[in-house]
Amino acid sequence: MDLNMDLKKVVKVVPLKLYPSQLGDVKKGINENLKSKLMKYNTEYKGVPVGFSKIKLTSQRAVIHEDSPIIHAYAKVTFTIFRPKVGDVLEGEVNKVTVDHIGVVVLGRFNASVSRSDLPSGYTYREDLGAYVLDDVDSVNIKVGSKIKIVVKTIEASHGVINLNSTLY
Repeated sequence: MDLNMDLKKVVKVVPLKLYPSQLGDVKKGINENLKSKLMKYNTEYKGVPVGFSKIKLTSQRAVIHEDSPIIHAYAKVTFTIFRPKVGDVLEGEVNKVTVDHIGVVVLGRFNASVSRSDLPSGYTYREDLGAYVLDDVDSVNIKVGSKIKIVVKTIEASHGVINLNSTLY
């Protein structure tokens, strides 16, 4: 399974705001500005920017508005976007198991959940183990630390955070 299927490269021209304190090291200021755009769901990008590269200012000039010391510029940037789709199969690590759901972290950063009602028949929650076990099979447990494959059922985004409601693969 290729987990990179949900990482896309997108080239965008983005506005930058540089403060006077950043003029001593403009590259550092640009990087700080771009880092502030990472790890938040962006409706325009239809995903979550997780990295950037190939930064190129679109002009040799920048603008200072008369009532503000902030310098405004634009840069062409290649962003790496996490853009899952309904039906995608992803692998993640279980970080929570309760009677109601299984919590999963995908790519070490993104929350996914599998509701008890979305588990295949035959799985039972065992409180004494803190795990879901497959009936009549001793070796199949879903517990904290397990690696599992999930299928994205719905995607919710709120305040820049996404949650992948999923089923087991």
